[in-house]
This record gives sequence, structure tokens and C-alpha cells, in this order.
Amino acid sequence: MIYTDMFVYDTLDGSYKSGSVKMGNDMTRCSDYSDMYALPGFVDVHTHGVQGKFFEHAQVDDIIDMLKIYASAGTLYIMPTIATVEFEQICKVADCILEAAEKIQNEKLPCATVIGIHYECRYLSKVKAGAHQTQFFAAPNTDEADLLIGKVKAYEKKLGRKLSVHFTLAPELDGALDFIEYITNQGATAGIGHSDADYLQAEQAAYSGAVSMTHLFNQLRPIHHRTSTSLIYALTSNIYTEYICDGYHSIPEIAELIRHCKAADRVVLVSDSTAMGIPEGTTYKGFDGREVIIDGGVAKLLDGTINGSALSMYKAVKNYMGFTDADIDEATRAAITNPLSMIKTFGYASLNTTDSNNLLILDEDFNIVKIIANGNEIDPLKA
Repeated sequence: MIYTDMFVYDTLDGSYKSGSVKMGNDMTRCSDYSDMYALPGFVDVHTHGVQGKFFEHAQVDDIIDMLKIYASAGTLYIMPTIATVEFEQICKVADCILEAAEKIQNEKLPCATVIGIHYECRYLSKVKAGAHQTQFFAAPNTDEADLLIGKVKAYEKKLGRKLSVHFTLAPELDGALDFIEYITNQGATAGIGHSDADYLQAEQAAYSGAVSMTHLFNQLRPIHHRTSTSLIYALTSNIYTEYICDGYHSIPEIAELIRHCKAADRVVLVSDSTAMGIPEGTTYKGFDGREVIIDGGVAKLLDGTINGSALSMYKAVKNYMGFTDADIDEATRAAITNPLSMIKTFGYASLNTTDSNNLLILDEDFNIVKIIANGNEIDPLKA
């Protein structure tokens, strides 16, 4: 099918241009979506789960079901994120994610495409642990990194396409700077997060190879006019900044602050989701067995600690336009082009290639009207 007379997102250019989109071998021309927005689907490089299902303890079939849900919400490229559990469990989860990715690709299942793994675990600060389980924290370890990176690289060869590895860690930990330099040389990327680092420590981490700040303003030392903090470095440097744009992890005005401080190509929208699709007021078991409640649109432990979001990337994009003066080009760039650039993964999420098999269509009011995931048309999530 050839969808004509649309505003088509150019991933490389980061903007919408008038044009057409071809999907599959059918050469029939379709003008039903004229003057609507065509994009390859959103990219989420930081997400732990949906509808109370979590990567941290999921089996292969569970992960496939989760990736179908992500796709139905318009997220068609994903970096499953593993929070802190036992190291052996981290390894098992990575294996399951990669096996699911292979099955999805081979069987052309209607799921989000796995583009790598984000290890937000283990090498974090106990001072800024948030909802992570500190009993499983450890000093950065290059032998562990070799194992975790190696798993992904092995499947990269199997799948015949690029897969990324991203670590979130606290740069003030002993050995962290050497660790960042080491994994960077192995082709992985590093983000500063769950950290009590000051400005200098963040700057040193960037010099060592760190490319980003994880969920900016959350579980980082706050800004005070007489206190050095990594947040000041994040807002005044060229480093990428992840941002959970739900209005709960930080007030909506923070979105405007970030937008005014950062270049448009350095803002990365993420969901950090655990609970997308769970109704307000619902109580359920988190990935570590603790009780979680959806309270005010965000997932919280019963002591009030934030435990991930109920956000989809589609909603994050709409929020970013609502919280700021960003237009659809800028918001889409923050949800497709920028995250791919952050993890140094290119060749994905493009409608300009002949083998493009993912498509998301938004109407003039930015409502989802059509989703094609891995060549399969699917119904948008009703949530």
C-alpha cells in the first residue's frame, strides 16, 4: 500500500515533509490519510514494563505479550530496561529479552522491535536508590559488563542488525570512571543516574564517555544555589537528557526549563513505565513483590516512593507539546531521532528505506488512527 499526500517524518532530518509512504508490496494508492502525520513509531530507551508486567521477572512469552502492548500504544522500537535484581536474574532476563527479539523477528509478530538492552541496575548510589533494591547494589565491574554486553553482541550477529547496550550508573562510585571508559570502548553507552554526583564528577564521567543523564531531576542531587550537582552540568552541557514527561515525576514547568536550557537535539523523552494501562487507584505487586499503587497518574510504593510511570511514549510526546511551545517536529525528534542518536544506533525508525515495516499515523489533532507493527496492522490501545 502507498499512503499518499501525508506529512512524513524524516528520521535523519528530524522533521516532517510532504510525501508518501510505501508499506509492503501492494502498489495500491491510498489517500484516506491525506494531510495526516506518518512516522515510524516512537522509540523508548528506558522502560521497565506495562500493565503491571515487568521485564525483571518476565519469561520469553511474557516479553512478547508486553511488546505487543507497547506496539499498540505507538511505541514500535524499544530498549527493555532492567532494574536492580540479583545479578544472576539480570543475566536470565537479558537472555529472555534477546530470545523474544529473535522470535519476533523470525515470526514477524505484531510487536515492538527490540533495539538493545538498558541495564539500569546494580551500579547505583544507595543515597539515590529510589525504588531499587540496595541489597543487590555493587561496585562497577568490567567482568560483569563483558558478560552483559557479550549476550547482546551474540544476538546482534544472529539477528543481522545493530543492538545497543546502555548502562545507567553513579559516576561517584569507586571505579566508575574506568568502567565508563571500558564499556564505551566495547561499543556500549553510559548514562549518569541514581547518583549523588556533583558537577565535577558528572563532567569527569562525560569526559570518560558518558553520553546522557538518566530521568533528569529524578534521583539526582537537587539544585541549590550553594550546592554543586550533576543537574547543573546536565542543563549547561551538551550531554543528552532523558526526561519523563508525565507531569508527576517533575512538574510540567520543568519541561519548559529543560527545553530552554538544552538544544532540541539533546532532549530524549522516555516513559520509565511500569504501569501504562493500569487504572487510577489500582494496587498491584511490583517486580520485587512490594505493593504499588497508581496514585495521581504515577506508580508509587506505599511509602510514597515513585516506582515508575503509567506513561506511554505517545502520551509523553503530547504532554511535551502541551507543557511547552514545542511543535510536532521537535516533540517527535525527542521521541525518535534523539534517543537513537543517544545510544548510537542508526538505521532504525526510518520510513525512507525499502524494507520499512513499521508505521504510525496520527491525525491533525495528533490522535493515533493507524498502527502497523512488523508488517501487521494492529488496533490502537484503548487506555
